[in-house]
Amino acid sequence: MQNLILIDGVSYIEIRKALKQWIELYSNSLDDNLIFKLHKNGENKHVILVDEKIDNESFYYLINYLKYPENITYKIEIIAYLHDDDNRKLKGKDLLIYIPNSDVEYDNVYFVTPENIHFKFTFGRKIIEINDNKLFSEQPILSLSIPEILKVKKKIIVENTSESEQRFKLGSLILLLFFILSLIVHFLSSDKELFFILTSICGGGFTLWIYSDYKMLRNDTLYLKALILSMLLFIYGILLKMHFKDETVSFLDFGLFNSMILLLVQKPLRKLYLKLVKKEPETDTKGSFTLAIYSIILILLAIIIPLLISIKFK
Repeated sequence: MQNLILIDGVSYIEIRKALKQWIELYSNSLDDNLIFKLHKNGENKHVILVDEKIDNESFYYLINYLKYPENITYKIEIIAYLHDDDNRKLKGKDLLIYIPNSDVEYDNVYFVTPENIHFKFTFGRKIIEINDNKLFSEQPILSLSIPEILKVKKKIIVENTSESEQRFKLGSLILLLFFILSLIVHFLSSDKELFFILTSICGGGFTLWIYSDYKMLRNDTLYLKALILSMLLFIYGILLKMHFKDETVSFLDFGLFNSMILLLVQKPLRKLYLKLVKKEPETDTKGSFTLAIYSIILILLAIIIPLLISIKFK
């Protein structure tokens, strides 16, 4: 049985774009020179023959991505065929793989065996037996057109370092300007409330910036610089607490602690996500259950940990 994907309901240009995006996204986790043959198979119908060297998990991720590509909007019918040689439970089985239109989780693929036993593969790498009414059908014999061949080319992923560096410089400059402005207000004015507002903008704004700029944090040098900045903000927060010791000022009042916690949590959480899902996490993508969980955990830890520490040292 060939590793075969059948697609209906989308133009050649769009499905080619989705396939190319997936190859680029997963290039470092795939074997070099892995081949994908893209055939036209009628009006808005296409066939992808996938290299036999691809592993099952990557094949599942490909099917899911073609169904739910990033920055491409379409609705398609997709089924695929695979001979399973990886999983002990299904080893030696031919599988018909599909994603039903009723799917609302967006992070699974479903498959059925020749005995019409159904399973769901989750992006937590679990294979769960389920009940469904999809019937197994044999892989069709197709007369295919001459394909366009796309190959995996391994690359060192550099997230547009120049753009990320420019964003970091601009963000740092804005942070510095608000910091200087807050000091000017503090020393030249008796408006303590305005000082607190400007300082909170420094802390909260920096935290929001590093949360949303996930691409910048993939660069180890920029991540380290951001972490150093967050530590300086934390130290500044401690000094403010000492300075206003006669008032009820806590770590949380200015948001100067949250950015450091967010960065300390983000790195191991990102590595765990990469290991489980095999792709970089993002914080501005809607529709993915795993990305939503990642974002929620990141936000909650960045809020809860400072809160607990603040209570302890109040």
